[in-house]
Amino acid sequence: MHVLLVEDDRSLSIALTYKLKKAGMEVTACPEGQEGLEEALSGRYDLIVLDRMLPGLDGASIVRKLRAKKIASPVLMLTAMDGIQDRVEGLNAGADDYLVKPFAADELLARINALMRRPEKWLPGRTAQAFDLVLDMEAMVLAGPSDQIPLSGREGRLMELFLNNAARVFTRNMLMDRVWGGAAVEDGNLDIYVHFLRKKLRSAGSSARIETVRGVGYRLAGRREDGSA
Repeated sequence: MHVLLVEDDRSLSIALTYKLKKAGMEVTACPEGQEGLEEALSGRYDLIVLDRMLPGLDGASIVRKLRAKKIASPVLMLTAMDGIQDRVEGLNAGADDYLVKPFAADELLARINALMRRPEKWLPGRTAQAFDLVLDMEAMVLAGPSDQIPLSGREGRLMELFLNNAARVFTRNMLMDRVWGGAAVEDGNLDIYVHFLRKKLRSAGSSARIETVRGVGYRLAGRREDGSA
């Protein structure tokens, strides 16, 4: 597995590079944002470990540019900012997970392994659809009656699960396991992504909605073409 590490703290970069290589990974390290972006745009990395604050170009901006160019490599963002809004911004930009500094190197490895165990890869020609929605997994675009909305990789996997199992109630644990692959992530991450998808469903003009099933989890509901619920 080839990992791109974009981190401006030299001592941390050296330590993480050593740890990742010891775990059998090939590592390319970049110390600043613009160089990291150019490397990431090559599309040759299986995973990107990206610092939130970088000289030249910040991590959130890098992720936005990658997703705009359809680079779907999983992104694990490292951040010293543990406020909820900072985490939301990073995830909303298209990052797949985040890790707050300081952290143990073993936790970083666990997060990386969990990301690489994700249930589905984005494969050409695959779509998922239900109600008035069609999800293109190659382009990571959700099409509704009034607009086509780009999704991040994590949003896409969650939306694909809902579309392929329309009206099915998923427990929170089921969603966390299938979308996050068993990673040790904060429970609130799921709620953040459901919030993102609800906004995007509205932007797409869809009648479908992600319903909260109290005490259980979530389900996708909506009206079919015959008007029934």
